Amino acid sequence: MNATKTTLAVLWLLMTPVLLAGKADEVLDKSAKVLGGEIAAKEITSLILNGQATMPQGLTADLQVLMKDGGKLYTKMEIVGQGMSMVAEQGCDGTECYEKNPMMGTRKLEGQEKENLLLQNDFKAILNWRDHYKEVAYLKEENVGDRATHKIKIVTNAGMEMVQYIDKETYLILKTEALMTSAMGQMNVISTFHQYKDIHKGFQIPMETNVSVMGQQMNLVIKETEINAKIPDSKFQLPSELTAAATE
Repeated sequence: MNATKTTLAVLWLLMTPVLLAGKADEVLDKSAKVLGGEIAAKEITSLILNGQATMPQGLTADLQVLMKDGGKLYTKMEIVGQGMSMVAEQGCDGTECYEKNPMMGTRKLEGQEKENLLLQNDFKAILNWRDHYKEVAYLKEENVGDRATHKIKIVTNAGMEMVQYIDKETYLILKTEALMTSAMGQMNVISTFHQYKDIHKGFQIPMETNVSVMGQQMNLVIKETEINAKIPDSKFQLPSELTAAATE
């Protein structure tokens, strides 16, 4: 009898990762449907977001995000405060990604930095999550505030570890925790998402995001959205200093 119990226990331990992975797949697929992933894949070719950011030390910024099919991305933050003004930019031309700001200079992004930028700003990644994640696992049920959530562990193709908290009732993503490697070393980034809005036939995005990085808090608020605007590909080109360096 004891041997039978032991055998069953071992079998259960061997089966559990498979069962939980299946449950994670189910939750992620339901979340993709609720967020309008199919609509994004079929009908949206570009997306423009305009908003504002509030950062530590009294800094504020106007924010613009341009996204287009083919992995094209451009973000611009015009930061002001404490007697200073600066512009920070990030972008991808579909193949390569970069960052440009006075503090870090102009540089290409690779590995997890590049992957994280694309995942955060790809409106079709939600539906095609299997193309971006090499491992998913269902951890447990856990509350975020007063909301019960499914806690899902994710490992991306570039090795970034992330946990998503997905509302059990609405299947909206309420929170993510990501451990990512950047130019400043490993950072734990915690994001919470609020005020989801249907901006196109069921395609929903959070209009407010709170981000915590290394104890610093930032709040992002989207004020305007525009679907399927004509954006020239030239907007996504790498800065001239990077293309010039590549030809030398």
